[in-house]
Amino acid sequence: HCHSYPHRPSLILVVSHQINHWQRRSGSYRMLRYQLFLSYLIALCVLWSSAEQPQHKQAIASFLSISSSTADVLIDLAPLWVIIGLALYGIGSIALAMLTFASCPAALAELENDVKEAKVQLTKLGIQLS
Repeated sequence: HCHSYPHRPSLILVVSHQINHWQRRSGSYRMLRYQLFLSYLIALCVLWSSAEQPQHKQAIASFLSISSSTADVLIDLAPLWVIIGLALYGIGSIALAMLTFASCPAALAELENDVKEAKVQLTKLGIQLS
């Protein structure tokens, strides 16, 4: 007997069924960003909770050729590593967006024109600009 509750569907099946339902309702078969994030989050939580079981910790330790105590620490700190990884991904995404930000000459010309108009208006009001 593989499952302790054979009559209950697994969490992954429930989530995938719900996502399919949302997609059918919206007419779209592409996952939304939050759905994709939640599916990864659920998958990571399931993997981590499974890895927390003693027999799986031993199997992971033997597979990675590390001591059991090292495997315990790595598995116990896995959520922290995921958070650090997500933070680095976010920082990298922002940095990449800033590096590849396209300049817009039309917007620059419009802004310069607005500044000139503002200076003229302020001069008419008697405000001196340096």
